[in-house]
Amino acid sequence: MVIIIVLFFVFVLFLFSFTGSFNKGKRFEQRIISKLSNSFNDSMVLNNLYIPFNDNYVEIDCLLINRNGIYVIEAKNYSGWIFANYKSKYWMAIHYKRRYRFYNPIRQNLSHIDCLKKIVKESVIYHNVVVFSNRCEFKELVLSNYDNVDVIHYNSLISVINKEHILNSYLNNVQIEKIYNDLLKFTNPTQEVIDKHNDYVKRKKIENMV
Repeated sequence: MVIIIVLFFVFVLFLFSFTGSFNKGKRFEQRIISKLSNSFNDSMVLNNLYIPFNDNYVEIDCLLINRNGIYVIEAKNYSGWIFANYKSKYWMAIHYKRRYRFYNPIRQNLSHIDCLKKIVKESVIYHNVVVFSNRCEFKELVLSNYDNVDVIHYNSLISVINKEHILNSYLNNVQIEKIYNDLLKFTNPTQEVIDKHNDYVKRKKIENMV
């Protein structure tokens, strides 16, 4: 009986922690979306896309579509020190004495890009962008030589998108609008889709804690 009570309280604490982190993450995403929407008149922005992937759904925080291609943006609202290596399956955030291991967001975004490639028929360049809060510090940041991968702070987001890219082709306005319309339907998921995705995320977070 005592063990059951202890397990119940552990679950409740985890649930509160998950909900708090979820809300903070959503607020950070909204800041990014607002910043992008107010900074680029020639671009189109989508957020919270739920795209089918195997028997589940991946959630893409934010997309920006412009003549340079599609920027797939993963938001990480973390504080403290960040230890990141593109080869590692998991990265580490340390805030005071608390350690938090999380799945490599570069890999996470690569899976998102693979899903998008099955939907977007135009030839397009994808930009893998991971945005962290300004409140964190990269103590270790080891990136590959892959093109179009950026791990940055929030205050660098606009300059990264503004920088010149060497591209094979550019998207015109008609292509941009078509991609936007093709993806727009994935921004209005049913509650069943959201619940299924959230259950999957919770399971992954628990596995991550073990």
